[in-house]
Amino acid sequence: MSKRENVAVFQDKRFQYNYRIATYSASEIDILTLEKNLYPVILNTIKSSPDMKLFRENEVTLVHSYRVKMGNYFFSMEFRPKDYQ
Repeated sequence: MSKRENVAVFQDKRFQYNYRIATYSASEIDILTLEKNLYPVILNTIKSSPDMKLFRENEVTLVHSYRVKMGNYFFSMEFRPKDYQ
C-alpha cells in the first residue's frame, strides 16, 4: 500500500519517514480508519524492534508522513519519547 520514499533528519532529535500511498488517491482513503489501524502497529514496532533501539535510547521523535499517489501531502503521525517509553 505505501512505499517509503526517503527520510529526513531535523534538529531537536526529529526523524521523519516519508511515504507515498501509491495505489490510492486521498478521496479513496478514510484517514481516520487508516490512522487508527496504523498508529498502534507503528508504535509497537518502535517500542519493541531491535532496529529502533538507537531511536529509543536517544529519545528521538519519529514522524511518519504520507503523501498520496499524486504526491500531495495527506497526513502525518508523530511518535514522541513519552509515547513509546
